[in-house]
Amino acid sequence: MAKKPLPINVKFLSQCQPARLTNGLLIISFIVFIVSIGQIARNLFLAFSHMPALDFSVYYGAAGEFLKGTNPYAVLYGPMGHYIPFNYPPSALPILSVLRIVPFSVAELIFTLLSFLGLWVSIILTIRLSKIKLPVWHILFILAFVNQTFPVKFTLVLGQVNMIVLGLTIIGIYLYKTTGGTGGGGPDSAQSGEHWRGGEPWQNLSFWLILICLSVASSLKLFPLYLLPLFVIAGDWVFAAGVGVLFTIFNVLPGLGKLAQEYYIQIVPNLSKSINVQTVYDQSITALLVRWGIEKEWVVYLSGILICILYGLILFLFYRMRLFARYNNLNLIRNNKKRHYSEVCCEESISIFRYSTFVLALFSIGNVFSWQHHLVFAYPMIILFYLDLLKKKKKLRMWFYVIVLGIWGILAMHLSGAQLSKLNIPVIASYQTILILVILVMSLSGKMFTCFIRNTNGR
Repeated sequence: MAKKPLPINVKFLSQCQPARLTNGLLIISFIVFIVSIGQIARNLFLAFSHMPALDFSVYYGAAGEFLKGTNPYAVLYGPMGHYIPFNYPPSALPILSVLRIVPFSVAELIFTLLSFLGLWVSIILTIRLSKIKLPVWHILFILAFVNQTFPVKFTLVLGQVNMIVLGLTIIGIYLYKTTGGTGGGGPDSAQSGEHWRGGEPWQNLSFWLILICLSVASSLKLFPLYLLPLFVIAGDWVFAAGVGVLFTIFNVLPGLGKLAQEYYIQIVPNLSKSINVQTVYDQSITALLVRWGIEKEWVVYLSGILICILYGLILFLFYRMRLFARYNNLNLIRNNKKRHYSEVCCEESISIFRYSTFVLALFSIGNVFSWQHHLVFAYPMIILFYLDLLKKKKKLRMWFYVIVLGIWGILAMHLSGAQLSKLNIPVIASYQTILILVILVMSLSGKMFTCFIRNTNGR
């Protein structure tokens, strides 16, 4: 007598197949992530065995001069005949002096690990603040592909501080959003101080932690200071003033007063006049305009006007968005309705962070001379742009993959001077500047539509 086949639980199998697929993707993504790190680690080991990281050598040398009591701005640094000045604010010197506790090679390794950590943390927190839940395998793929972009590799091989500054900045904004800052509260929280748990902001531990994160980041590099007007617009002028005051204190600590005077009166003005478009490493808006054929005598003023217009537009759109959210909230309370409020709250919940990414991206290419390693400050904006595309994946269809691979290809590519001379198209030398400008303008255009079209219809 033939045996009857066992009953098949179709529902159980349908649940097992996605689980197996997810586990398979998790394993593949983990392998890709490890291979990505291994490839970079191997290249860094070969590079550092041949010559130490240039910029890290400057940090380490300047910290040594500072500890000896000499003027670090009067000395040139760098291994094997490289003569590089220290062009960072004096507030960075006490922080960099911690590196002198250990030998150069150990400090270089720790600094590289902190750079990796700063990059990964900034990307993960960007995804978390976007309110989009991605599986672990998806995040690992994003990290692996970001690792392979040229600005990241360039930052690591030079020993630049950019990714550490970016990590501290994003951690500060994340904590601000999640521990009760004005930007993290509802549209009605307009008065500074009322939103911090425990009453006054200075009575809250998280307030000081966030303050230290952004102040230390600003002390290492001035980029985060451009975010302060956003906090003022958000109604948290106490926090903005606190960052400014703490940054000032870091610059006038004992032994730093004269250095601060020299840096902000002499060095910064001289840096603002240095235009060098002979190298493709310069991905500034200024270099883009010069390569477009504009005379150098006018290009500094023109690029400054363009940057001010974009910066003013970002601040205005943020102000407009908060104003509309507050109006909508009051209108809904008055009418005792909840219609469309969830959409407004969702937009408001990441507004200060999203606009912060716009500011960081703008000033990553907004200096007179912006090295390609500065472009890592644009990565949070690019990640948010990718997540916006991900939400429209079904509508975009194949174009989604074309756009994403195109963005990654441009960021991963590095064109040498010889390759550019063969192409004979100078503006292509600003390929990554153009990419960031396009993404920034497209993102701002979407915000303008939200502010002036959808909001008008909503009224």
